[in-house]
Amino acid sequence: MRRVTGWVADARAKVKWGVAGGAILATVIVVACSSNPASLDSNGLNNNPPNGSSCSPPSEGCACDTAGAQIACGQVISHQGDYVSCSEGKRTCDGAKWGACVGDHILYRSVGPVGDLTPLGLGGQGACVNNPCDPNCQVISDTGGGLDAGSGLQISPDGGVTLAPGEGGVACVGLQCNVVACDGGTTTTLTGTAYDPAGKNPIYGAYVYVPVSLPLPAMPLGAQPDPCGGGGKLPPAVAYQLTGPDGKFTLNNVPSGASIPLVIEAGKWRRTVMLNVPACQSTPVAAANTRLPRQQSEGDMPQIAITANACDPMECLLTRIGIDQSEFRLPGKGGKVDYYEGDGAPLANVVNVGPKSLLMQGAAYLSKYDLVMLPCDCGNEYGTGSWWRSNLGVGAQALKDIVTYTSGGGRLFTSHWGREWIEGGGDPVPFPNVASWGFFGGPDPDIGVVNQTFQRGKDFAAWLQIVGATIGPGQFTVTPTRFDTSSVSALAQLWVNYKSAGIPADFTFNTPLNVPANQQYGRVMYTDMHLATANGPGWSFPTECDNSALTPQEKAAEFLLFDLGACLTQPPPPSPPKFNPATFVRDFTASCPAGKYVQWRTFMWQDMTPGDSNIVFAIRTGDTPQSLLPQVPLYTVSGAPNINPWGAAAVDLALKGANQVSHPVLEVTMTLNPTSDQYTAPTLFAWQQTFDCVDSL
Repeated sequence: MRRVTGWVADARAKVKWGVAGGAILATVIVVACSSNPASLDSNGLNNNPPNGSSCSPPSEGCACDTAGAQIACGQVISHQGDYVSCSEGKRTCDGAKWGACVGDHILYRSVGPVGDLTPLGLGGQGACVNNPCDPNCQVISDTGGGLDAGSGLQISPDGGVTLAPGEGGVACVGLQCNVVACDGGTTTTLTGTAYDPAGKNPIYGAYVYVPVSLPLPAMPLGAQPDPCGGGGKLPPAVAYQLTGPDGKFTLNNVPSGASIPLVIEAGKWRRTVMLNVPACQSTPVAAANTRLPRQQSEGDMPQIAITANACDPMECLLTRIGIDQSEFRLPGKGGKVDYYEGDGAPLANVVNVGPKSLLMQGAAYLSKYDLVMLPCDCGNEYGTGSWWRSNLGVGAQALKDIVTYTSGGGRLFTSHWGREWIEGGGDPVPFPNVASWGFFGGPDPDIGVVNQTFQRGKDFAAWLQIVGATIGPGQFTVTPTRFDTSSVSALAQLWVNYKSAGIPADFTFNTPLNVPANQQYGRVMYTDMHLATANGPGWSFPTECDNSALTPQEKAAEFLLFDLGACLTQPPPPSPPKFNPATFVRDFTASCPAGKYVQWRTFMWQDMTPGDSNIVFAIRTGDTPQSLLPQVPLYTVSGAPNINPWGAAAVDLALKGANQVSHPVLEVTMTLNPTSDQYTAPTLFAWQQTFDCVDSL
């Protein structure tokens, strides 16, 4: 992985982060002095910045913005040779600038090599040496380290140390390990548009994502009793997006490398392509790689049953949206579209058609299909005139089977005189009170008006305009037209009205009826228009179908068919790997002149602890790293959803017991604990440790 660096800073802290050689390194440099601090003169001047120098808190006269805020300070009051007397106390902000240092105690210190604090084994010097009286100038200069893979820790995108996702506290999982941080605020990005199998029209509501790992979980077969019908349950993903009406996506912070999987998923349609993704740049993905599969060799497709007929040859719509003709086969012969004989119109030339009686042999047989398409069958739907009744003896049991099938998660499409599968036609009504049925007149052609009183309706109207189907906002031409319903009830969702009479043209409803939404698994779509066109002669498939452009109502049907197979309610986003607690340990050694004693003082930090996450600090000291005394709890911080201001949290170690002073080695243990659901991690942005060299304890 390439080396990358960046900075996050406030007025008093800088956090440098990077990746090198597979290990993540953090540098935390906390600087409290002026960028051009004054040097001591023979009269023992304090640390106010000289005229013309740059100014940074906490020097007197430097800018501040919180009236009443205080900060520790120190100034020289006497200077004799290698020793100074210090007055230490507080500076107070008047809302515009820091005031004078008002001392409340006197310390006697050496001007020599004092205040140098060195992390064990890391090298470096104390950040400030010009004013030994300033308590803020004896600070940690921490060059980091210890964030190797497997530590359970990583550098957060905003800088600082946070938890690395993954089971067992590993630093990264799968393709997460291929995500690199980039210079200058850039990211590794993929952009593109999700398309239908034909590669022509964008797909609304498609999930586009880079999974954490391959292989993807198997797509369950047939109708499933869940709101997504078995689709829509995404595996853990590094990055994902749900597409809008234009089908566009932008995935940020994706893995880089020579073989990165990109997945396009809509219902039970799913295709995975392998991409070469260069790091730290935006890569457009070609449309050929962002369409849904045309045949099962390219990915997952729903299992569809369709009946052939002369009045509404929906098989031609399926080929025009891109399903390869090779997928239309005899039932049970391995195709994704099982083709059944339909309406008794001239079918002598239809190829690969299943027996007439096969489809309606029971709910168990239907349940192997994700989608059953029963378009208008041309005959009188009622009594003995019904083709299904006169030829197959379809009656009450078949209607009950349809109800059972859809209640178990199956999706049903029907059109025009297919109303029998909803209304019942004299038998017990399969789906009562969904719509008011009748026979109504109206013009042909007419105009379909999209219902935009709900969000998906607004998105439908926008999609129709994007694909060039509209003649005005949310309006498209319909021909041929049919008029069989006067209204729909609250059980149904109206999608399109006929403009002339204001009566329904397209509606859907979820099943089972009259149960809470979270117990509904199936969906039925009804359209009161003939959708597909065919060439003839003899209604022979596949020669009956051509490659002509989709008509406006066929485009509308395409949108609604993909919506029919989508989740009834939007599923939660893919779950990221959970966070586990991890501990960050820092050892430091202090050096004082002969005859002086180390007194560890203020530990200060900056953090963010959202939700019920927390960071637990503990300390122990000793004469050597191998002889540390028992650990003493220092502080637990929690309940800070935003970044704490620098200096808002501080603890004086001298108040934690005599065994924490006069020992030159200090170990600070910082344990980061995620939220109770393990999906959110705290972040430690910066920390500072001060100490004194004193004459006696």
